[in-house]
Amino acid sequence: MSGAKKWVLIADDEPEVRELIDNYIEMNYGESLMVVHASDGVEASHKIKFQAFDIIITDLKMPKREGQAFIQTALDSQLNNNTPIIVITGYPDPNLERKYSHLKMIPKPFEMSTLLDEVNNQLRLGKIDQRIGAAVLNAYIQGTVGFISKVMNLEPEQELTQLKKPGNLNSEREHVRITFKSGKSRCVFVISFDRSVVDRISKSLNTDVALDSQLICVTAAKTIFRRASTYLWKESNARPILIECSHIAKENEVAQKSLASSRGISIPLKTEAGYIIAQAIWEEKYIHSLDELNKRPA
Repeated sequence: MSGAKKWVLIADDEPEVRELIDNYIEMNYGESLMVVHASDGVEASHKIKFQAFDIIITDLKMPKREGQAFIQTALDSQLNNNTPIIVITGYPDPNLERKYSHLKMIPKPFEMSTLLDEVNNQLRLGKIDQRIGAAVLNAYIQGTVGFISKVMNLEPEQELTQLKKPGNLNSEREHVRITFKSGKSRCVFVISFDRSVVDRISKSLNTDVALDSQLICVTAAKTIFRRASTYLWKESNARPILIECSHIAKENEVAQKSLASSRGISIPLKTEAGYIIAQAIWEEKYIHSLDELNKRPA
């Protein structure tokens, strides 16, 4: 397997089962997979609120929160509602597979080769209706957090991921669009800054020259992209290629409308200076609209 690392969550209350699966995955995939453990349904539910995964492997019978409740939590998660789920259980329920189209069930006892075949199949198929892999998304979040903590010298608080629905843009924020390629995929991220955050960034530059807010935002967005690329490079030797990084001016009604009508996910990062909102845009038609926009004469 090549390219960006894939992220896998293993949720099981038996540590020996988690270690067994982890060891076999490492033997077969090496460093191309990043495995995260959860010992019960509550811990697993917490992890999927703040971390994107390419596959979830879970038991059904777990303390604190059973597997079916955790599965529903995953389906309600904005980060992982399209993540393929592999259920390993001694109490197979065929109704679950009929109810959830991207859930596969493996009864206990099972051959490890059966699980590995299913893991490989799900990785090949990818996340349901999602165009950006978990590794890229997680690197993007880390890049934004790193910018806030290292450049702005603030402690960011990542709030729960929200669904980005079509609607009006927040006129009190500055928006920067980043278009890039990761492997064969073309991706669009948008970073939105509260005006108070832009002021804080300007002050942190320690310059007597008044800087244009658009320049500040684009420079900050490029810094975030470079940091995200570094995280991705360290983990998987995959470095995204920047295609465009541009401020979405309020006067540019076409760009404003395209962004406002897009769908995706929104990751709010709260600081004492205000919010930086990291958004991942999923819709293919939004990317097409960018192509048409970029073809137009300036």
